[in-house]
Amino acid sequence: MPDQGEAGSVAAELDHVSPQAADLTLSVSDDDSPWRVRFNSIYRQLRDRITLLQYPPGTRLDLDVLAAEFEVSRTPIRTVLQRLEHEGLVTTRHGVGTTVTDIDFEGLREVVSLRVHLAELIGELNPLAPPDSMLGELDGLIERLERLHDEPDVQGFATIDLAVQKCIARLIGNTMLRRTYNELYYRNARMWYYFLPQLEWEAEISAFTETVKLTRNAIARGDVRAVGYITRNAISNVIYRLNDLLKSAN
Repeated sequence: MPDQGEAGSVAAELDHVSPQAADLTLSVSDDDSPWRVRFNSIYRQLRDRITLLQYPPGTRLDLDVLAAEFEVSRTPIRTVLQRLEHEGLVTTRHGVGTTVTDIDFEGLREVVSLRVHLAELIGELNPLAPPDSMLGELDGLIERLERLHDEPDVQGFATIDLAVQKCIARLIGNTMLRRTYNELYYRNARMWYYFLPQLEWEAEISAFTETVKLTRNAIARGDVRAVGYITRNAISNVIYRLNDLLKSAN
């Protein structure tokens, strides 16, 4: 945790970053300067809140409130929101401000279809060796999932799914693949959490637990290619189970 002097220095640097330079920091991964780390932290926190439906569709994101929360000026917040708008998660309109977008049910199948194909490439394009800590992380997530069998909790389910996604992203060595795969995940993950209360909880939690266990075992073997295929199958199965609900949503 940085002290107040460090935090003030980081905030001051963020305030002087141009929108163009700030946007670059969101896509380049080899810069670990304090101001970039802080900038990306704000971006990821807002993206996660939208994905987890903590900011439901239609929520207005107030620049001043967010700037006060993160202790920065409006400039970096505005640039983060521009990035989120580029990714289809928020929209900005004159006289209205920035609001969280509706879930795009109509365009969902195209996004999911692309995600299925990209998942197959996880173990093909410069895959990274799983870090030693990942097995412990997944074991912890499996324990949390097993506790959810008898205690339905959509927010808890969504948080675990997001954590699994972040583990998988750490295995993708190809920068463009990781960036695209992440963006597509965040574009449509809200859909699953939105429909989850309408699905059979026991079936969904059992299927997800099995997927995470298979992923964990593949990582234990160092088989990143298998992780890609497990992920592909999981995405395909989810969209199949949601088929009827998607028809009614459209």
